[in-house]
Amino acid sequence: MPDMLDLPRRISLLPRLRLARIARTSATTLCAVGVLATSVSCKGLLSSMGKGAAFLPNSAKDVQPPTPPGSPSLQLFAGDANYHPPEGDIRARSDLKSIVANLQQSGLDFVIFTPTLKARFYEDQNAIDASVARWRDNRQFFDTIAEPKPLFIPGVEYADKKYGTVSLYFLDLPLMLSDLKAPNFRQSAPLFFYTAKAFGAVLSINTPLATPAKVVVDTDDHYATTDHSFKPFVDPSRAISAYPQEIQAAYDLTYGIQTYSVPVSVWRDQYAQDDPLITLAATFQLLDKQILTTLCRQFYSHTLFSRYHYQKQEKVIRLSLQPAPKVRQFFEGAW
Repeated sequence: MPDMLDLPRRISLLPRLRLARIARTSATTLCAVGVLATSVSCKGLLSSMGKGAAFLPNSAKDVQPPTPPGSPSLQLFAGDANYHPPEGDIRARSDLKSIVANLQQSGLDFVIFTPTLKARFYEDQNAIDASVARWRDNRQFFDTIAEPKPLFIPGVEYADKKYGTVSLYFLDLPLMLSDLKAPNFRQSAPLFFYTAKAFGAVLSINTPLATPAKVVVDTDDHYATTDHSFKPFVDPSRAISAYPQEIQAAYDLTYGIQTYSVPVSVWRDQYAQDDPLITLAATFQLLDKQILTTLCRQFYSHTLFSRYHYQKQEKVIRLSLQPAPKVRQFFEGAW
């Protein structure tokens, strides 16, 4: 999967849009002539021409965060929040030097490494042991990289092909699983996420709105034609209680939502829909809605509202205020 470390740090938007249109038109034309090009070569051409098509933000060094009056100046840190280490033994790879060089020369302040965990891996003790061993190997590899290098932050990505993926940042997987075995998780489906939260993990939903798009040809990772969305966010007809218990737990415990993904911006948005910002804009709208509904639920639980009802399909929130004395107590800090 392409990531921030494989792409130029700063590319202006206009050349990217032009390059993307050229890539899209050229790749489509060549793919249509099946007698002249195989599917593999067409995908390779599309991949090589499309790498500059993503919308990439400016370097963190060139962005000054807004600072409230009277506050000390803020600093913006640049990082990759979902870096997937290569599968297998990293040290045995033929491109090891390139991997290390990309990390050292990335200019990033931090990288959160998130080896992938398959859905319900925790129900199989062999899968648990293999995941822990791989996580430890990744951690040791990053620790041995010489300076200069980013700050490496541990985590994992829980990938459920049917319902979506969740990153768990700041998670020491071996420590969390040291006293838990497969039978514990088989008895309680949400146990993995609740235990991770108790061990300090921060949960974030990945590619929440990356639904499939129609294209002539897709890359090997199928970021255009495969559904990578988080289903509770894209299926308003289905209540959260209708999903598996572990997905309900991930939804309830989530602290953040991934607003931008390079592969989604390139392969799904720019290539398939000619707009590298379409998912970014839609995800910010989703984030606003989630913040608003969460705030209303909290106010309801703290007695500012006497009634709270969210009509999911209509995207309507209905609220009723408490009587005046209770509202006064709320604003006086009684809650």
